[in-house]
Amino acid sequence: MVANSTYTATHPYAQQIAVVAGLRRAFAKFCHHAQFTRRVKPLIEAELPGYTVSVDPDHYGLRTIRVWGQGLPYEHGSVYLCWNGSKPWAEGMAEALEIADLRDYAERIEAEQPLQAKLDELAATVQAARDEAARLVAALPVPKTATIRADHPTWDGPSSELRAKYPLLFGRVEEK
Repeated sequence: MVANSTYTATHPYAQQIAVVAGLRRAFAKFCHHAQFTRRVKPLIEAELPGYTVSVDPDHYGLRTIRVWGQGLPYEHGSVYLCWNGSKPWAEGMAEALEIADLRDYAERIEAEQPLQAKLDELAATVQAARDEAARLVAALPVPKTATIRADHPTWDGPSSELRAKYPLLFGRVEEK
């Protein structure tokens, strides 16, 4: 992981990475405290102006910090640190900061960028093969022995056996 990587504002994790960096700066100012208390909140807010900060030193036995606002949604997007009291609070928070740090994901996204053109080409090839397989099966006639099921809608698709044998051609593919 590149420790000093900077990510543009358009990077999907840029805001969370910036918030975690602010939390690290604040943590450096209070990690020497004997106890984790709400006294840390002003130090965090000073590092993250304009964000909403929630600090709970005993949330049913857990210590939590949540940061949201400035376009960072509370649900599914906020930076949330949570750790229990099984180790010294500073050690637990340091570990929670490592977990919340998304620089490794951001680095992976950047590393994948050069692959996009080739992957688009491969996806088109796969889709063309799936379309051709569907056309081949759809061209088959309804079985002559089909009497009561002659009008059944499944005759235009592959049998279960064909789906099982060729899952890449006939299996479900999640699309955007």
